[in-house]
Amino acid sequence: MGWVIVGLVAGLVLVPTAAVAATLMVLHGANGPGVNATNANQLLTAEAPPSTWVSEYGWNDAAGTCSNLPAVSKTRGFVVKQINIDVLGTEADDSVVYIYRGTGCSSKNTVAEVDANGANVVYPFDPGLALPAKGQLSILYNGPVSQVRVQALGYTVPASDAPAYTPVVVCTTAVSACG
Repeated sequence: MGWVIVGLVAGLVLVPTAAVAATLMVLHGANGPGVNATNANQLLTAEAPPSTWVSEYGWNDAAGTCSNLPAVSKTRGFVVKQINIDVLGTEADDSVVYIYRGTGCSSKNTVAEVDANGANVVYPFDPGLALPAKGQLSILYNGPVSQVRVQALGYTVPASDAPAYTPVVVCTTAVSACG
C-alpha cells in the first residue's frame, strides 16, 4: 500500500512538469536567440514593452476638411493598435470619420471609414497599422457636428521594423471581416 501512495505522489509531481515540458518548445533562428512557443506554434511573448506605448492626439475643427495628426517619432516607427474617435457636440446621425495613412487625406490611402454617429468610437487595428519614422495619419470628418478628436494608441518600434506604411485594405465598422 505504501508503494502505491509513493507512486501516486510521484505521479502528481512529475506528470504536470512533463505536461508543461511537452507543450513548450524553443524556436531557433539562424541569426539570433530562440523564442518560446507552444507546440501549436503560438509565441509566448509580450506584444511590446510598456515603455514603448504612446498615444497621439489630433483634432478636426471643420467638417469636410483634412487634418494631419502629428508624427509620433522622427526616429522610430509606430504601430497603431487602435484609434479612439470623439465626436464633440450634440448627438448627430450620419457622422463618418475617414482615417488615412500619410498626410493630405488621399482616398487611395484610406485605412478606415468609421461610422461615428455623434458618439465615442474605439476602432481597433489588429495586428496593427505600421507607420514609418516621421509617418503620420490624416483624418477627414463628414457630419453635422463641427469638431472631432482622434487619438491614435500604439507602440514604437525600431525604424527598420516599420520601414513603410502598412499596405491599404479599406475596412468599415460595418465589415466584420476587417476586425
